[in-house]
Amino acid sequence: MFIIKERYLEVPNFQNWTEGLYLVDAPCGSGKSYFVFHTLYPFAKENNKKMIVFSNRNALKRQQELQAEGTDIELITYQKLEYNQYLNGDWNVRRSVPDLMQELEGYDYIVLDEAHYLFQDARFNRNTEVILDMIERYRLSKVIIMLSATSDLLKSYFGDRIKETYEAEADYSYIKKAYCYTSKDAAYKILDSIPQNEKAVFFGDSRERLKELHRRYSDSAYLCSDNETISDVFEQITSTERFACRFLFTTKVLDNGVNLTDRTIKHIIIEQTDLIDFIQCLGRKRVQDEEDTITLYFLGNISSIAARYGKLQKEIQLGNEYLFEREHDVDRFRKVHIKDKLPDFFDNAFGLIEPTWFKAKADYQFYYSLVGAKTPDKGKTTFAKEVSQRLKVRVHYYETVSKNYNLYSYLTKNVDRKYYKKDRKELIDTFGLRKDGHLLKSMGMFNQYLEENQIEYRLKSNKKNNKVYWTIVKTDENERNPLYRVTNDLKGEI
Repeated sequence: MFIIKERYLEVPNFQNWTEGLYLVDAPCGSGKSYFVFHTLYPFAKENNKKMIVFSNRNALKRQQELQAEGTDIELITYQKLEYNQYLNGDWNVRRSVPDLMQELEGYDYIVLDEAHYLFQDARFNRNTEVILDMIERYRLSKVIIMLSATSDLLKSYFGDRIKETYEAEADYSYIKKAYCYTSKDAAYKILDSIPQNEKAVFFGDSRERLKELHRRYSDSAYLCSDNETISDVFEQITSTERFACRFLFTTKVLDNGVNLTDRTIKHIIIEQTDLIDFIQCLGRKRVQDEEDTITLYFLGNISSIAARYGKLQKEIQLGNEYLFEREHDVDRFRKVHIKDKLPDFFDNAFGLIEPTWFKAKADYQFYYSLVGAKTPDKGKTTFAKEVSQRLKVRVHYYETVSKNYNLYSYLTKNVDRKYYKKDRKELIDTFGLRKDGHLLKSMGMFNQYLEENQIEYRLKSNKKNNKVYWTIVKTDENERNPLYRVTNDLKGEI
């Protein structure tokens, strides 16, 4: 355990580090980079030790360049080393390309910033295996330091090969409210409800969806990996840690290495079901003080989660089939699947790519825990519960809360109004309760719903001139707005 003080880390005994693999597991914004550039480096310099720092994004490397100004720290992206090794494997260009892996011999400290990259990017980058090879090559002769706010996979993969782990607990108390929405259409309502003087960052997993949102909302910007180098908003963010428009719609291109310190960013919307991506996206907002709070919204659509699980299940089965046949008759596997489109963790020679395969297995276990295992609600609330437990915040279901708020507002405005049979359609539609596809019309069912959701109104039946009518009456208990009082998992709150 180590200490976080005013955005810098106090890592005990780093002066005594000897050759080996070390993990610094600290939340976004806690000062991991500050420790490297302002504490570890001066110590290394004093002792005539050289340092190289890896980064996973160009935006992060730009920030590192500012911090490393005036030092002899070498900065490099993971991708540069990976590409270099690829070229060195090509006999046609081998002689003209320096071997960067060999050049690492000249460094005493190797720092791997955002080290979860090794597995997280392996889903679409097969070359992260080069970095694993580098770690194994040098972990007994160099001090290798892995930095990450999401280190679960690093701990699982390296295990006891990690010489020392330094951990700090994340503080998510700046999340004022957290809402899970289950329909993508709810995002429009969320964005429409944001006050004019507040900003939102929307992290999506589909470029087409982000482009559509960008077209819909004029005071917005769209950012992805294809346009980051030419985007004015990307330059603005990396240089000022702010953006001028109200809404920023972005892919995970901003998941690492980008800080947003704008107090007017009051809403974070995330449509990522990978928890590592989720935490990294959430961490882009750098909180300044206790007054700098946000409202979090995230998509927890069970259908898309189940689809992801189903795809992974088939892929893992194929990977396990290969591992079995590799021990018996691997040629048979090749013959059977020669024309099949194999999962991304297979290379062109029908071998398994280690980090991609490891990530796929981890994802499968996670999604199995959400929808594969038998849960009382068939997985409908499991992702929201995962987020709630991880962030230690109470999560409300947006659609239910929104519906109850609208119902609450309607009931408030119509207290003592008489609803004869011919007048009840509006009331029935406002409740919108259905069973087997049919709209419920029973006063008893309405009152049961109001009681279960702790809404302090009831319907009562009266009679005048032999005609029955309903009225809305307010109860004396629980005067608080029910928008923040939904109680059970399926009704609204985790």
